[in-house]
Amino acid sequence: MRNLVLAASLMILPANSWSQVLKGTIKDAQGDPIPYATVYIRELRQGTVANTRGDYELRIPEGKYSVTWQSLGYEPEIRDVTITKTTITINIVLQLQYYQIPEVRITASGEDPAYGIMRKVIGMAPYYLNQVSY
Repeated sequence: MRNLVLAASLMILPANSWSQVLKGTIKDAQGDPIPYATVYIRELRQGTVANTRGDYELRIPEGKYSVTWQSLGYEPEIRDVTITKTTITINIVLQLQYYQIPEVRITASGEDPAYGIMRKVIGMAPYYLNQVSY
């Protein structure tokens, strides 16, 4: 009986220590959801990915954490969050991130090597025509 109680308590204790929930929705400035945005907790080295509606949910232990919400093309949002025994809902609005790309110039610096190959093939055409008998 004592072993049964010990086994049951070992199964229940980890569930209680990770039962706190951090959840919310990640949207852009226009209010549109950002699908597949990431949520990362640096201290735990744990994260998740939002669904197609921008919703996310993480089960983590109580404590104070630095949480990063990010997605490609948006400025990352970093906040310190204190997780308590209640469910914490944090809805995030990410701002677009603009990149200034320098000008690219493309210029030709010579002849395409394929032209030289084609000239050699055309020059050898009479030789190969004489090799075939009809």
